[in-house]
Amino acid sequence: MSDKQHLLLEKLRIYYNDPTHCSTLLDVLQQKSGYPSLRTIDWLITNYAKKKGVSYIHDGRPVNLSLAYKDQLRAYSKRQFDPFNRRERIVFPIIDVRNNPKAPTTTIGGEEGMEIKLIFPEEAKRHEYPKDSVIHSLVTTVCQLNFFKFAIDYGVLEYAKFSKQAIEKDMIESTRVKNEETERWPDSDVKKKAKDGGEGKRTVVQHKAALMQNRRFYDDYELGLEIGSGSFGRTHVAIAKKIAGGKRVAVKVIPKRRMTSQVEVDDVVREVTILRMLQRHDNVVDFIEAYEDVMNVYIVMELCHGGDLADRILDVGGRCSEESAIPIVWQILSSVAYMHRMGVIHRDIKPENFLFASEEKDSLLKAIDFGLSGLCGEREVLDDIVGSPYFVAPEVLKKAYDLKADEWSIGVLTYILLVGSRPFYGRTESEVFEAVLSKSPNYDGVAITNDAKNFLQNLLTRDVKGRLTASQALEHPWLQKSRSSPVLKT
Repeated sequence: MSDKQHLLLEKLRIYYNDPTHCSTLLDVLQQKSGYPSLRTIDWLITNYAKKKGVSYIHDGRPVNLSLAYKDQLRAYSKRQFDPFNRRERIVFPIIDVRNNPKAPTTTIGGEEGMEIKLIFPEEAKRHEYPKDSVIHSLVTTVCQLNFFKFAIDYGVLEYAKFSKQAIEKDMIESTRVKNEETERWPDSDVKKKAKDGGEGKRTVVQHKAALMQNRRFYDDYELGLEIGSGSFGRTHVAIAKKIAGGKRVAVKVIPKRRMTSQVEVDDVVREVTILRMLQRHDNVVDFIEAYEDVMNVYIVMELCHGGDLADRILDVGGRCSEESAIPIVWQILSSVAYMHRMGVIHRDIKPENFLFASEEKDSLLKAIDFGLSGLCGEREVLDDIVGSPYFVAPEVLKKAYDLKADEWSIGVLTYILLVGSRPFYGRTESEVFEAVLSKSPNYDGVAITNDAKNFLQNLLTRDVKGRLTASQALEHPWLQKSRSSPVLKT
């Protein structure tokens, strides 16, 4: 079990130590007090709410259930801060404390004279609970307990009680329709039609937006060596079959089994949409096409041979001269200024996400990896926390940010280039975030010019209104010096 899962377990332990929360959990598990089954509640949140546009007032505030759940999933997405393993099942006994003399003195009030408590793994190791004290053994995941916490906090259970019949009717009807479709197109037939290039059933991504090619990826390309991987997919070299000489491209392969929620499907569709939008700039990777089959989504892009910026920095000992940093920073700002003009926020600016197109000394630098990117208007405010800890802007952690969060990240990247260390550091992720929110970069003893220092200060400012935009930063005096070659020099 990871440290992050332990932290989440501790938060949930405190939450379910509340008498009301624990009793409500038991009532739902045993379908008392008019509550529907967990399956019905799950259907309400994950399907019915979006289909019917469920909205209601809870604790004096309006709740759009579908949007609230989408925000919850984003906050706990694997591709952001990976809080837990969604598949690891744990046994959580619910005990009657009166029948257990070894139970902690702090008890949970229950109905019908019982004093009940939800037992978490660490507590179970410290105590031996007699079998007759166990009222219910809940075998579930941390994800499911967190899901149920969401249901309590957002008043979902009361809505489920009120609309129980309508939700169950919709669930039964949807299941019937799905079964009829399955009978009409069995799995073997679906795979055969996909293989033959026929239409078959439209897959979830194609149904969301017709962005993928209907023909099979393997008809056009031969997949080669893997050159990179992440939590959501892997990248391969591929060779075009129908182009003379066999053009080499890069292919991001995203297994559909990892798309465990509609939010993750939406993320893939959004990434392809954004790549299609950003195809008129030298410093953005060229998008070629996207494909989809039964097993995977394939995003085909130009192959950059020169390695990433992070490797180049390490090759020269961790820092570089201002002379060689200027063309690097200029190209990064140029790409981001273009993204922002197109209404796109990258949200994961870091050295690993910039590749050199070739190994030549004057190679172009290309922005890649738009998996966390989003669409954002000039005055739009976003609230979902995404990004990489050392590069994330303070306003992102406060859940109120705009396009200028990218400029903060560019400031962090530039500081690393010139100084050779991170401006905000901590031994743990929480310490890093605390530094981002409250500490100032150290310029003492740093051998950089006043123009370079002023450039950094204008990007690494918590005053968002005073922070330079990418377009404004391109006009800064520091960047008006020679930027003829992006090769790093010590």
